[in-house]
Amino acid sequence: MAIILIDVDSFKRYNDSYGHQNGDQCLQEIAKAIGDVVKRPADLVARYGGDEFAVLLPNTDASGATQVAHLIQKAVQGLNIINNSNNYSNNYSSPISEQLTLSLGIASEIPKLDQKPGMLIARADRALYQVKATGGDGYAVCTNQGQGDRLGLGKLEEELEEELYRAVGQHEFILNYQPIMSLETRQILGFEVLVRWQHPKQGLIRPSQFLSIAEQTGLILPLGEWVLSTACWQLHEWQHLRNTIPLFISVNLSAQQLCHPTFLPQLQQILQETGISGSNLILEITENSLITAKADGCIDLNQLQAEGIQLALDDFGSSYSCLAHLTNLPINIFKIDPFFIQTMESDPKNAAIVKTIIFIAHQLGITVTAKAIETPEQMASLQELTCDYGQGFFYRNQWMLKPLRVLSKRVIRELGNRESGIGNRESGMGNRESGIGNREKILCTS
Repeated sequence: MAIILIDVDSFKRYNDSYGHQNGDQCLQEIAKAIGDVVKRPADLVARYGGDEFAVLLPNTDASGATQVAHLIQKAVQGLNIINNSNNYSNNYSSPISEQLTLSLGIASEIPKLDQKPGMLIARADRALYQVKATGGDGYAVCTNQGQGDRLGLGKLEEELEEELYRAVGQHEFILNYQPIMSLETRQILGFEVLVRWQHPKQGLIRPSQFLSIAEQTGLILPLGEWVLSTACWQLHEWQHLRNTIPLFISVNLSAQQLCHPTFLPQLQQILQETGISGSNLILEITENSLITAKADGCIDLNQLQAEGIQLALDDFGSSYSCLAHLTNLPINIFKIDPFFIQTMESDPKNAAIVKTIIFIAHQLGITVTAKAIETPEQMASLQELTCDYGQGFFYRNQWMLKPLRVLSKRVIRELGNRESGIGNRESGMGNRESGIGNREKILCTS
């Protein structure tokens, strides 16, 4: 069986230039061209979302799927899309013409009884991502063999890649919650959600060891959806048990998640199911990813803010920031890169950078969070600079939660008073189904 995921290159530019009516007609022409190629009764062509299409080819190997992809490319490239006073034709004399190109991701494997249906789609999405990353107008194949070599992964990473597929299906991930404090009042305001992989043999695996692989394989999509859903259900439990606590949760996103056509509908559904207000949710994304998503038109960031959701620019200062870009993005929070926080006491230049970031952010009406606070001296300096929020191991590591049904009076009191000084608690998984994992009721215990 094979799947081909198809993305129309630079479609947003076409849509913005010629209008949505021409854009819709363009997609109809592309769909017709694909349908003229994929003709077997068992084959299926579907709109996958936005400007993407999916082709399902039963009883087809990678070689056969590649031939189909090549024919689809030729068919669509043969279309001379003309815009002339809102008309759409094949008249080459029209003064405005567009030559369309496609990016195609191909995945093929022999189906297994225990195979998760989303795995093949994830592989095709991975291949598509590779094509888009190299400029589009082409196709890539991702089979269930030799994937590590195809992406230049080492032996350890290749082994982790294969195990990651199993881990997603067997619910081996847990969430830790790191408190975010007000530096002025020392009160808990919310938590950053941190995902960990509880490997059955290697123990706890940190995100730096598997998230890049998850992004390359496309598994970041189901994993990210599970993290977001589980974290929102956790906040739902806190609010249900102590509805006077206006806490927020902060969840990290990749550009791949933000650009996926199903992201916004999934997010809206999660908020609706959990009853969580968008104002209690912060989405964190790196500067490069956010600018890329904005430029590619993956998602209208203002739609997120319309839901009340805040956007945080993670690791601010780690890349070459351009304030001209930042003023055009709906950013609510800067999270200063840990390097500057950890070196500000020993390096006056980095201390000056932190001071400047805080000053500029406040002038723009943006809140500032300092990450990786580890010493009282760092916290005192940040308080003096009027930094708004802080998080890090100075606050006694992450808050680890157990999946119990009863919330202890002690923890309720700590949350109610929003005191710092919260110790370590183990994290675990519950039994409520949620996407790739279990949507648990994670409650606290003393």
